[in-house]
Amino acid sequence: MHKILTHKGFTLIELLIVIAIIGVLSSIIITSLNNARSKAKDAKIKSTMQQMRNQAELFYIKYGSYYGTNPAGWANDDIGECRVSPSGVGTLLDANINESITSLELAVHNESTGTGLWRIYCGVGNSTHDSWAFAAPLYNPTSGNKGWCVDSSGISKNVNTDFINPGFQVGGMSTFAKCP
Repeated sequence: MHKILTHKGFTLIELLIVIAIIGVLSSIIITSLNNARSKAKDAKIKSTMQQMRNQAELFYIKYGSYYGTNPAGWANDDIGECRVSPSGVGTLLDANINESITSLELAVHNESTGTGLWRIYCGVGNSTHDSWAFAAPLYNPTSGNKGWCVDSSGISKNVNTDFINPGFQVGGMSTFAKCP
C-alpha cells in the first residue's frame, strides 16, 4: 500500500503574500490615522481661537475698547512678546488682566508648535484703530494656506501667511488689526 501525503498548512509563498498584504493595509491605516490626528489638532486650534473672540468681547464690554488703557495699541510675532511685553500692557494682550486673551493665545501656541512653524501673530490697534487680530499655523492647512486667523470684525479664515519670518502680518498699533 502507498501512503498518500497530505500537506497541512500554507506554503512559504502564501505566507509571504499574506504578510505583504497586511503590511500594505497597515500603512494605509496609519496614514489615515495621522491625517485624522492633524485635522483634530487643527479643529482644536480653530475652536480655541473662536473662544478668543468671545473673550475679547468680554474685555471690550469691561474696558470699552480692545486697547484698554494703552491707546498706542500693540503688535508682535512672538508668543512671549504677545503675552508679556511691557508695550502690550493694558491691552487685550496683557497677561495681567483677567479678561485678556493671553491664556488662549498660549493654548493655541502650545497646540500649534508641532507644525514646525513657531511664530504666531497678534495685534491690537491704537485708539484711532480700535481692533484686534490673531493668527497661528495649522497642521493640515488647505490648498496653499498655512494658518488660521480671527479678528475683531468677525472674520475667521484660512490665511497664507509666512509663519517663519518676523513681521506684523495682522497689523495693529497705528493700523487696523485684521486678518490678511
